[in-house]
Amino acid sequence: MTEIERLCAIESIRASKARYVYGADNKDWEIFGSAFTVDAVWDLSGFPIARLPGSDEWNSEGSSFDLDFLQQVSDMGGWPHVGRSKIMSGASEATREVVSSFHALFNPEVSFTSDVTADVVWPFEEKIYFSENSPVRYMNGCGYYLEIYQREGSQWLIKQAKIKPMLVTIS
Repeated sequence: MTEIERLCAIESIRASKARYVYGADNKDWEIFGSAFTVDAVWDLSGFPIARLPGSDEWNSEGSSFDLDFLQQVSDMGGWPHVGRSKIMSGASEATREVVSSFHALFNPEVSFTSDVTADVVWPFEEKIYFSENSPVRYMNGCGYYLEIYQREGSQWLIKQAKIKPMLVTIS
C-alpha cells in the first residue's frame, strides 16, 4: 500500500465511522447501516459498564445503578448482532427509549493488517437522554470502539465492532 493509498483508506474509514454516529444520533438506520459490511458483527455487550484499566473491574463511579442492573440492561441488547440488516434492526430497537444522543469521536489509531483489512481504535464520548418511561434517564460514556474494517471496492467498512467503556455516568 502506497502512502497515498494509506491516507485515502484512513479517510474512507473516518467517513464510515462518521456515517455510523450520524445515523445513530439521527435514527437514520440506512445511513447507520451503510457503515457496515453485509456480514458485520456488532457487539456492544457491556456498554453501560465501565471497567478500570488493567484490572477490568467494574468502575462504579458515576453510576446510580448496581452492577446486576447494568448487566441486565446490557443483556437486553441481545449481543452480538450479525449482518447489516440485523445490526440496523437491533440499533433501532435498542434506541426505542432514546430521546436524543450525540457521539463525539476523537482521532483514531489505524493499524493496517493487510491491503484490505485494518484494526481501528476510536476514542469516543457519548451523551444519551432517555424517555421518562425508561428507568435510565441519562448516560454519558467515554471509552473506545475496537473495530476491524474491511475494504469493499473503494470503501472501508466496519467488519467487526466491540466497545470498551472506561467511564460511564448513568442515572
